[in-house]
Amino acid sequence: MYTTSNYSIRLLEYLTAVFYLSREKRQNVRGVDMSRYLSVSRAAVSGKVRLLTRYGLVSHQSYGTVKLTKKGLVVLKDFVMTQRMWYEFFVDILGVQSSQAVKAVSSMYKFPKAVEQRFIAFLTSKRGIIYENNCSCMTLSGSSVAESLCRFCKMQIKRIKS
Repeated sequence: MYTTSNYSIRLLEYLTAVFYLSREKRQNVRGVDMSRYLSVSRAAVSGKVRLLTRYGLVSHQSYGTVKLTKKGLVVLKDFVMTQRMWYEFFVDILGVQSSQAVKAVSSMYKFPKAVEQRFIAFLTSKRGIIYENNCSCMTLSGSSVAESLCRFCKMQIKRIKS
């Protein structure tokens, strides 16, 4: 399985740019498009595209277009899902403002999959929040925060098991 913890945040940003530009333009992405989108030099794009190609995340021919590979899509999906999970946790559970949550999540880019799985395992353990589909946070007298936490945990458990 390919995970985001194998790649730098900057490399994942370039991968994300390829995805968004290809959807936005409805055509193949060129280096100059990425350069404008990321506000970086063409030389910087060239270097990162070579690296993405070496890792098998994109396909690219010299002076040609850049396309995501199947492996690139898997890595990108993992990156986006992990960021989304933590964003939702910060906003929905901790009550952090959206702009602050975005900053926090972007600084947590290299969150190892093993740690994420341990977090979910803790939430579902006897010491955690949910155990055998019984949510211990519901004992907080129907608190909306507790209910949100239960929903969040159950969604993440489903996502990891699938």
